[in-house]
Amino acid sequence: MVNLVAVWRAHGLPEILRECWETGVVLTGASAGSLCWHVGGPTDSYRDNLDPFTGGLAFLPYSNGVHDDLDDQPRRTAFRELIGNGKCR
Repeated sequence: MVNLVAVWRAHGLPEILRECWETGVVLTGASAGSLCWHVGGPTDSYRDNLDPFTGGLAFLPYSNGVHDDLDDQPRRTAFRELIGNGKCR
């Protein structure tokens, strides 16, 4: 996901995607694919541990905790910790 956003930026897609979004096109992504529309959120794109990703396109001005709805996921705890320590908003 981190690499995908970097490739999008290298090719100028964020501006095109924002224009689409502002005209009413529905942009979506499942799981980690939904992080790109937000400021960011916890990701294992860098390594096996969950680290903050803050390089999203920020169409939605807050972070996203994917799989936060599952009680047994370490992502739920990680997301709350990242919010609490200011690494995600």
